[in-house]
Amino acid sequence: MVSIRHIESVVYSSTETARKYQLTKIDSTTAKLIAKGYFVYADKYFSMSTAAQFNTLTMYTRRNDSTFMYPVIRSTQDSSDSVELINASNVEAFYTACESAVRELLDAGNALKSQVNALSTLEQVKAFVDPRS
Repeated sequence: MVSIRHIESVVYSSTETARKYQLTKIDSTTAKLIAKGYFVYADKYFSMSTAAQFNTLTMYTRRNDSTFMYPVIRSTQDSSDSVELINASNVEAFYTACESAVRELLDAGNALKSQVNALSTLEQVKAFVDPRS
């Protein structure tokens, strides 16, 4: 895989090559923002790392299983505090807060990709700047 830094030194041969590069940068920024990001639940900040999302999805999927144990304790992003989820409704609200934050970042990335796809010249595509960077 070629790193983005290496690609930046390449002279674009076409608008399509430059467009693909910009779209890849947008996807990369979106992934980084999600991985380093957080969501708010009960006025506390929780991680959106890949592991945290997996744990939240697992908890959500099992929330109504008769073998699922309540309460569920989830630590905040900086581990300085926690929240106690005492029932399936709490788990659903926690999951929804996480999913909404992830979806917001994905939607923002998709909107930027639409902007890039709408650009018609090589100069426009090369000049595009992701405001989240």
